[in-house]
Amino acid sequence: MDYHTEQDAQRCVEIARRVLEFRRLKVFKLNYERVMEKLKEYTERAVSRGAVAVILIGSLARGDYTAFSDADVIVVRRVVPQEAPGEDRGLHRPNASNRY
Repeated sequence: MDYHTEQDAQRCVEIARRVLEFRRLKVFKLNYERVMEKLKEYTERAVSRGAVAVILIGSLARGDYTAFSDADVIVVRRVVPQEAPGEDRGLHRPNASNRY
């Protein structure tokens, strides 16, 4: 390719650098359907363990979520569990195989 001026050559090199940099850019997108599927499974497990309701709140409920949003839920029970607050009952955190 013929360049008319040194400035044209530098401009071409800069464009090539930007193209290469853009190719390294990663775009993240939340798979909303998959998240909702996992939340449905989570809700079914919670109900089978005594929950009367699981309420989705936060960015997923509002619809302004991002690829890095978490799922915020409130689990409603009729009876307060006997365990100390914060004790793991297997409801508040999905195990590693159930991550989104």
